[in-house]
Amino acid sequence: MSLKKEDLGRLFIIKFMNLDTNILIAYFAEDKEVLDFIRNAKENKTILFISAMVEAELFSFSTLKEVDMENMSIFIDENFVVIPIDRYTLKFA
Repeated sequence: MSLKKEDLGRLFIIKFMNLDTNILIAYFAEDKEVLDFIRNAKENKTILFISAMVEAELFSFSTLKEVDMENMSIFIDENFVVIPIDRYTLKFA
């Protein structure tokens, strides 16, 4: 398929990124580089993904208080698409 100049206005790019647990741990530790990275991703309309395993790992910290868990849950809901993990998904991980 060849594109014509008039087609360029109809094109769009979907950007996405899958983040791991360490990035989110650094985010909650207020690592400036990670805070800037996530802020820039959101400003650039990048779709951010985490796996359900990452979410489980975040909630497994024994030092979390109830309010921390609530805030983390809100943050995840507002900023990420959570990818469910099952046997089929694991084959492609």
